[in-house]
Amino acid sequence: MIPKAELTAIAKRLREELSVGLVAKPKFISENNVSLGSLDTLLKYQEDRLLHYNDHVCSQAYDDKIAEYAAREIIDRKIDNNK
Repeated sequence: MIPKAELTAIAKRLREELSVGLVAKPKFISENNVSLGSLDTLLKYQEDRLLHYNDHVCSQAYDDKIAEYAAREIIDRKIDNNK
């Protein structure tokens, strides 16, 4: 059983990591000394919609940001090729 204060700190770290990028589940588990079951429970209580990719997870907002960046890169390359 994880003490409440420690669980709160781990949940905060998870929220912070999800807000800025892709979270590797095995790495998060190892770094925070939690089980996969505990991590999955914490993920269920995140406010953002989450997307799961194999052993990774990210927020929908982060995924949207990456998709927008990729689209801009493609458009910029097309513009450069038409010059």
